[in-house]
Amino acid sequence: MKNYYDELEVSQKASKEIIEKAYKVLAKKYHPDMNTGNDKIAAEEKFKKISEAYEILSNDEKRKKYDLELENSDKTVSYEEYLKIINERNNVATRLSNLQKAVDDYNKQLQNRQSTNNYRPTPNYTSTQNYSYSNRYHLSKFEILKQKIKKKIENLFIFILVIIVIFLMINAFTGYKILDLFLK
Repeated sequence: MKNYYDELEVSQKASKEIIEKAYKVLAKKYHPDMNTGNDKIAAEEKFKKISEAYEILSNDEKRKKYDLELENSDKTVSYEEYLKIINERNNVATRLSNLQKAVDDYNKQLQNRQSTNNYRPTPNYTSTQNYSYSNRYHLSKFEILKQKIKKKIENLFIFILVIIVIFLMINAFTGYKILDLFLK
């Protein structure tokens, strides 16, 4: 769409007086009678464009209609731009599809590795300890069982100590010889 404001070298917010002054200056400069030779043909074309722009912008109704058309034309996309956007969208979709395939392949490889006994995972960065390795994968089954038994024995030992302390407290505060009953 032609931009009549550019033809008259004024802004869209220009008043009627400014548009008229711009037209007079440009009309005088590009009038066919004021130019000669090869410049006359170019000046004639420019003069026609300036006259057309002035005819539209000097009339309030035509100017309002033109401003609406100009505003709406800025919001539309040309066919070339549309094709460019569609092409870019397709490229992004292809890249995402390739990325998804790579992630799926990686997950399959990871599952295959986990099924073997020699699996050693990468550091577990999501754990509560900063950048620590998950011990669960680095221990053999026997070592894991040994640690579980050790933990149960420690818990049992603590439980027995608590019971003994309770008996001693009862013995000290009540005067009963509860421990003597068990020891005889």
